[in-house]
Amino acid sequence: MTPEERETIDRGCIGITATNLNGGGNPLDSAEKIFGTFEQAHAAMEEKNNTLNWMARIPWFGERMAGKARYVVFAKMFWSNQDPDEKKRKNPDPKAFLPDPKTGEVDMTGYEYREQPGMVNFDYAFWDEASQSFWHANHMDYGDPADPMIVLQSTKEKFAAGYRDFDRTVYAIALANNYNPGLAAIASGRRGGH
Repeated sequence: MTPEERETIDRGCIGITATNLNGGGNPLDSAEKIFGTFEQAHAAMEEKNNTLNWMARIPWFGERMAGKARYVVFAKMFWSNQDPDEKKRKNPDPKAFLPDPKTGEVDMTGYEYREQPGMVNFDYAFWDEASQSFWHANHMDYGDPADPMIVLQSTKEKFAAGYRDFDRTVYAIALANNYNPGLAAIASGRRGGH
């Protein structure tokens, strides 16, 4: 692991997702589509990857066209009410960040990373197809031995159950340039689940 990758992972759940996508940055910036359900996002991921895999089989130039990167799913839990006034933000916004009834897609325009007052502002999780689990963290690494960052491996069902800090969960697809499913499968064999 490079020092840059370690620094990104130390950002916590957002860092785990960012590292697997492109090595850094904001995962939402990499999202090509965002859905209200895991199933919709996973189906979109499979469709994109099937197309890339088909392209890669074209003799002579297919692999160069398709590249090595493949699509992945990542999730984000957050608070729907993004009012800048903390007092007005204590209740969820029943109309914000809902899936389109026809497409299932969620428009994240207006999302400002604001938390439910007194709670955590978000939880990102990277879906690892090799281990069939989400990888996320309790928080970033603050450098405090009494409160360390803990990396969590959760089943899809456990992650979807959510936390009281959040009232929305979305699932995005992105082209991942850094994801190595071979390493993920090795790592998942050595760790316990959550």
